[in-house]
Amino acid sequence: MEHSVPLPARDHDKARRAVEEAWRHDRKTMLKRVTGRSMSPTLPPGSEVEIRYALDPKPKFGEVICFRRGCARVLHRFILRFGPVCVEKGDANRWPGICLYRDILGIMAAR
Repeated sequence: MEHSVPLPARDHDKARRAVEEAWRHDRKTMLKRVTGRSMSPTLPPGSEVEIRYALDPKPKFGEVICFRRGCARVLHRFILRFGPVCVEKGDANRWPGICLYRDILGIMAAR
């Protein structure tokens, strides 16, 4: 009888990144469940959104993007891009944040 051994967190994240990169290359879509409150009331916790993955997503002002922040995947609005750095903001957040353009996985397609 074979036993599966759980992957350490860093290996799990590497595996997830590899799958996401393949999906970006193939322009796949995925349903994501919202878990935080930063996009409330537009996207309340528990709602599902469809994310279109892309290697170069080219988001427009106001579109909801999905990006990597460490091991987390975050949904926030795209504000603007300065070279490799992007400004993003959750609807319920007081202040904008930044992310790297290369960490943007895709754009919200549907809800």
